[in-house]
Amino acid sequence: MNTCDAKLKKNVNLKDDPLVLLGWSCPYCGNPTKLVEDSRIYGRSYGAKCYICEPCGAWVGCHKGTDKALGRIANKELRELKHQAHEAFDPLWKEGYLPRTSAYEVLSVAFGLPKEQTHIGMFDEGMCRKVIALSNIILKYLSSEPDRKINPQSDVDLLRRSQDALVPGLVGQISGTGRPDH
Repeated sequence: MNTCDAKLKKNVNLKDDPLVLLGWSCPYCGNPTKLVEDSRIYGRSYGAKCYICEPCGAWVGCHKGTDKALGRIANKELRELKHQAHEAFDPLWKEGYLPRTSAYEVLSVAFGLPKEQTHIGMFDEGMCRKVIALSNIILKYLSSEPDRKINPQSDVDLLRRSQDALVPGLVGQISGTGRPDH
């Protein structure tokens, strides 16, 4: 096992196989994926590549100019959930509540994941739903106190344990034992 493989196995805290997280294996059928030109997915070229599972039709794009997947292979449902997760989460940093790295640190702390795995592109359907729930609660909390900022190390734990009316059910939403308050 080379150093890269050992590091990957040591740090993987998401329940998935590292090959799934790299985009090399389909999480739906277990088949290996194929690296193709993005024109195969989009109907025209944007100068990037994609990994596709030919039996399932699930796919993921790559960082431009590389064969590094942007995340895990996704079917239509997961692609939509990733989009919704970004729509809920990105205002935390785009609207200036937190620097971008701190916003991702909030997710890392809340979900108990290493920073290297705290990317919406790597998350499955359940994790995307948790990102949406947590982001909505944090934005509600921050908008109720305009001068309030979140400290990823201390405030996330307080938010998770809070039982007040502002953040009901957060512990269950993060741990997956409760239902989201939509």
